[in-house]
This record gives sequence, C-alpha cells and structure tokens, in this order.
Amino acid sequence: MHAPKYLRKIVLLWLAGFPLFLNAQHDRFIGGALFSLNGIGLLGETGPFWDSPKTKEGAGHGGISAGLFVKREFTQKIYAAFELRYSSKGSIYQYQNQYGSQQFESLYLDYLELPLLFGYKMKTEKRTYFLETGVAFARLMASKVEFNEEFYRTGTPTTSGFKKSDFIWIGSVKFSPVKKWKEHFLMGVSVSTSIIPINEYYKIYNLEYGLEFNYAFY
Repeated sequence: MHAPKYLRKIVLLWLAGFPLFLNAQHDRFIGGALFSLNGIGLLGETGPFWDSPKTKEGAGHGGISAGLFVKREFTQKIYAAFELRYSSKGSIYQYQNQYGSQQFESLYLDYLELPLLFGYKMKTEKRTYFLETGVAFARLMASKVEFNEEFYRTGTPTTSGFKKSDFIWIGSVKFSPVKKWKEHFLMGVSVSTSIIPINEYYKIYNLEYGLEFNYAFY
C-alpha cells in the first residue's frame, strides 16, 4: 500500500523543517525523539469481525511506536507538540480448531501518524508531571492477517475492509525519572483509541496503551 502524494509531501516538509526547529534561537522550541512499547487490541464488534460470537483476544501481541516531535511552549505551564510517528497496531484472536487444539489468528496494522497534542506542566514538591491530550490523523501503510493454513477456518477475516485513514484520540502522563535530567528525558504511560470505526463493515476501533519514552535534543 503506497502513501498518497499529499501525505508524502507533508512528511517531507515536516522532516525538512525539523532541523530548523532544533536550531531555532527562541528557547521555547524543543525537538526530540519518542519511543513506546505498547499493548494493542480492538474494541467494538470484534466478535462479528472474527466471525465468532465468543471472541477472545490472546496475550502476547504487542506493538511499538517511534518517531520525532517538536514542542512549542506558550507559557511556563502550557505547550503544544506536533509529532510524526510510526505505530504498529492490531490484535490476536484465540480459538480452538476442529481437533480441539488452540490456534491463533493475528492482525497487523501499520500506521503513519501525525498527532497534535496540548500539554500542561503540573509541578509538585518531588517532580513535574506532563499531562498531554490531543488528536492525530493516521494513514494505514501496511496490513495483513496471519493464520495457520493447515487449520484454515471458514470465514477467516482479511484486511480488505480496513479504511486507509484513521482519526485518533491520545492521552498521556509523563515525568522525568531523574530530577536533574529535567525535560531531557521523560517517561510515562500513554493511551490512544480510534474516534471513528477503522473498518468499512464492522464497528471496530484500534486501542493502544503503553510505556512511552521521550528524549529532547537540547
């Protein structure tokens, strides 16, 4: 699946402008990198999608997110961040085949995301917490379903019905684990979910939650 021309232009412009933000004279601009280890799954009509009234999502199907960010501080407490990130999502369906043994079908969805987040710095006696929330536009770059062909199940889903675009809500809480690092290195928890269904035929939504790490280049 190829990205549309307009999306490639946005990404190229973002990457071209990123060094300018890093070299900006105004000290309220901060650039950096992010990485996240995630738990992932589907919400909504998962049973109909997997062609089973008793869908059970199995453990062990994790995802990652990685990318770059630019942060603009408006005041000492309020800021906004624009990100460019790759995110792997999907789900695992666990079932018993006709011989009574346990089988799995794995759904993989790879997205390119453009989040716009707004943040608030909440200072306490021990440390500063960074509370963030916002929305993201995402483009589906690749998708596949993996299953054991030996035990092929009638009605095994395909990725043909998945929409090329997704709109996402994101929320996170981060802090610096070492006080002297300040904002150079942050870690915390994040969660995101689709705002609209990601499939043409079933009302299913991506769910992502995990441990996020941020490193600022300054």
